[in-house]
Amino acid sequence: MVTGWAEIVVGGSGGHCRVLWREEVRVAGLPRVLDAPVALGGRLVFGRLVRALLAG
Repeated sequence: MVTGWAEIVVGGSGGHCRVLWREEVRVAGLPRVLDAPVALGGRLVFGRLVRALLAG
């Protein structure tokens, strides 16, 4: 089970948009020492997804 929170803030001006994504994720059953690698993986996956959505 994945627990935690995420916050997405979208703003813009002058025809430009800025997306701020913050999150804290924990995977139940995994030791805390794996939090950093799990967070990095999430940033890579979600970052790619958001860039693709914005480009489309």
